[in-house]
Amino acid sequence: MVIQLLGANGAGKSTVVQELMGVRPRVPLYLWDRRVPDAYSLPDCYVVGHYEGQACGGGDTLPRAKLSRTIERVLEVAGRRPVLLEGPTGREPTLAGDVRVVYLRRPAAACLGNWIVRNQSKGLRTNVPVMERRVNSCIVRIERMMQAYEQASITTHVVRSRAEALGCIREMLT
Repeated sequence: MVIQLLGANGAGKSTVVQELMGVRPRVPLYLWDRRVPDAYSLPDCYVVGHYEGQACGGGDTLPRAKLSRTIERVLEVAGRRPVLLEGPTGREPTLAGDVRVVYLRRPAAACLGNWIVRNQSKGLRTNVPVMERRVNSCIVRIERMMQAYEQASITTHVVRSRAEALGCIREMLT
């Protein structure tokens, strides 16, 4: 099973996954000879992407050309354990098979505000008009994905808070 966590930039996807990972034991998986892990093995699931340092994590941290293959490779080793994929923002793959989707649907203004604060705390540039367009286009793209998933009878959950998203994912892992 793949659990796909969707949400716009700044919705809180990385925060949800980092809280899920917490201080639990994890084994980093290096699939592409990079200096950071491409995934992690946790006791009850695998998590795709890396969560090292201050960078946000998940699918956005993988090379675009290797995202689908990384998911395939992790599924090969996962056995019966679920695979959690956060995002990736802007290049979300529409998945097939045993997929469960959690959409952290937050207002665009809240996502934008969170993204601006995050960038400023890291000393990164903040181009508000560009960021606002990206958030809005991401929301439109995810809404379309959700329709496609629902038409394909994929299990979807729409949540409004990080706590709800975390609870939904934890429930799927039990």
